[in-house]
Amino acid sequence: MSETDYLIPTSGLLAWHKYKAGESGSHIIYDYSGNSRHISCSIGNEPVLTTNVINGRPAWYFNGSRDPLVHTGTLTPKHIFVVAAYADATFPVSGGAGEYAGLLSGKDTANSAILIGDPTTTKFYDAGYGSTHEYRKRDVLLANSNMQAGMSNNFAIYELRYPTGWSLDGIQVGKDRTFTNRKWKGYFVEQVMFDRVLSEPEIFAVYEYLAIMFLLWKKTSAGLNVWPFHPNWSRPLTTGKRVLSSVSVSGAFKARTKGTRKIGVEPTFETRSPEEYQTAVEFWDDHYPGTSFIYRDAAFSPAVDTEMRFTSDLPQTALDTRDVTYSFQAEQV
Repeated sequence: MSETDYLIPTSGLLAWHKYKAGESGSHIIYDYSGNSRHISCSIGNEPVLTTNVINGRPAWYFNGSRDPLVHTGTLTPKHIFVVAAYADATFPVSGGAGEYAGLLSGKDTANSAILIGDPTTTKFYDAGYGSTHEYRKRDVLLANSNMQAGMSNNFAIYELRYPTGWSLDGIQVGKDRTFTNRKWKGYFVEQVMFDRVLSEPEIFAVYEYLAIMFLLWKKTSAGLNVWPFHPNWSRPLTTGKRVLSSVSVSGAFKARTKGTRKIGVEPTFETRSPEEYQTAVEFWDDHYPGTSFIYRDAAFSPAVDTEMRFTSDLPQTALDTRDVTYSFQAEQV
């Protein structure tokens, strides 16, 4: 396992389907959870393992008629992360090829539709799992009636939490259960399944992993990207505002402000991996100098979101082998 792989929690890990050079094939995705829940199909009509799809990494492409990748065996996942995208701008109409396009489901059981396209919309179908079922797209919580998908090959992180769990007779990627006309059209990249709902620090670690691997950031409901890493606890933070002041000949003091108070941060990220630093560089390059982002400060409880802009470069110091310290400065918008 790589240093990045260790970000994925192992307690309760049911299945972890991902690409690995020299092992993955178009007809098979191996399970790296240790449970041997590999998903596969016969060679002949398999999805196409396509190179350089997202952050230089491969993905499996389903063209709407390819066979699904399947594992047979019982399991009850309660927390799932999937990285994928649908090819078209909307899901197909009901009654035709590709209706209820199946990204992830069980094999046969009725109540195992997990991520199934809702015809003529841009969202996944609400299978009626109730109020304890939570769906997030790139960390934005959406109502079950509005589970928006990543369309037109725009990749997204789909996160699902369901404390009751889905009682599955298998894992199927690329088709909805036994319905031959409900096949996926688009890319599948990776998925992780757990038999429990993860803690908040564990969830943060999974999103760190996905940021490093695929340059996919958390978002806010307003569409702003969220800085993906926590700094060290000791970090400078200032609150200030522009003030014009003067003292007259008589000694009278006069002052006025220009603008509202603003917060500034200068966080430091010590002894980090080169992969994290390179991801930080990509985030900084996407936003510097003028694009704002959200700095989520977990030093407060609950964490405080502040819209900011970078005001500095991203200096780094290599302290040892695979040991990088970096920092930046940002100011509230």
